Amino acid sequence: ISELLSADIPDKVNVLIETGGSQRWKKHSISADKLQRYTVENNKLKLLEDIKLSNMGDSQTLKDFIDWGTENFPAKRTALILWDHGGGVLNGICKDELYQNNWLTIQEFDDALSKSKFQYSFDFIGFDACLMANYETALVASKYSDYMIASEDLEPTGGWDYKALSEALGSDRLYDIILDSYQNYHKNNDYYTLSAINLKMIDRVKNLLLQCISKTEKNNNPLLMSEAVQSSEGFGSVSSYLYDLGNIADYIGIDYNCTDIVKSVHSENRKNTCGINFCFPQNDSEALNKYLQISKDEKYNAFLKKYFRRCLL
Repeated sequence: ISELLSADIPDKVNVLIETGGSQRWKKHSISADKLQRYTVENNKLKLLEDIKLSNMGDSQTLKDFIDWGTENFPAKRTALILWDHGGGVLNGICKDELYQNNWLTIQEFDDALSKSKFQYSFDFIGFDACLMANYETALVASKYSDYMIASEDLEPTGGWDYKALSEALGSDRLYDIILDSYQNYHKNNDYYTLSAINLKMIDRVKNLLLQCISKTEKNNNPLLMSEAVQSSEGFGSVSSYLYDLGNIADYIGIDYNCTDIVKSVHSENRKNTCGINFCFPQNDSEALNKYLQISKDEKYNAFLKKYFRRCLL
C-alpha cells in the first residue's frame, strides 16, 4: 500500500483496495475489525466504505468485492490482484488470520468469479503470494482472464513492486515491467520466480502435460513420472507436491517451447525452471483425493487414479 501511495498513477486509472484478514495493520490507520474499501487518490488512501468483517477465504467476499469495484468504477480494462499467503493447489490463497487461517480454495476462487456480475475478461489476474503459478490454477483462471501473474516458488518478503506496477498500468510493456521490477526488487535473494502466463494459450500447456502422460503410459511404466518428479525442481513444502512442468518434460523426453506462453524471471538457483508447475500428489491418498476434487483436467485425473492403483498394489 505504501508503494501504491508513492506512485505516479496514470490518469483515468482507478486503484481499489479491500483490506481484511489480518490481526493487525502496521500503517495507514487500517482497521482489523472490519473490511474496508479504499481508492488511491493524490497519493493518499481515501476510505470509501466500512463493511462488516467477513472471511477473506470465503468466495462470497471475493465476489462482493469484484461486483462492487466493477459496478462503481467501470473501465475498459480491468485487473484483479489477490495479495498475501498462497498455499499452492491443495490449499489456495488469502489465508484469513481472523477466521482460523481459512484459505480461499481454488474451487472457491472459481465459484466467486463464475457468480460475479462482471462477465468480461480481466486483463490479468495476479497472485502476489507463494506457489500459485501452477497449471491447475491457470486452467481455472483462463476462464476469466487473458493473463495470470504468479510465482512458482515461495515469494520473498515484500512481494511485488507496486510502484512500478501501478505506474505501468495501460502500458504495452506492463508484464515486462512487473517481471523486471520484481527481479530487481529481489535480486539479492537466492530463490525467487515470477511468471506472466498467457492464458489464451493454456491448451498448449495442457497438451504438454498430456504428452508426458501419454509417453509414460506408452512405456507401460507409471514410475517414469515419479522418477521425473524426483529429478525436477520442487516448490514449497514436501506436501505441496508442486513440480516444474518443463523439468518433467525434459526428463521424459518431450520437446517443447513455452517461451511464447510463459514469460518468467528467476534467481540463478531457479534458472532451469520453465515458469509453471503442476501438482503430482504421489504416494499420498489423502492429497490425491483432495486434488481430484480440485483438478479440472479429466485426462490427468484419470492418469493419477490409474497410477495410484498400480503403485499401491
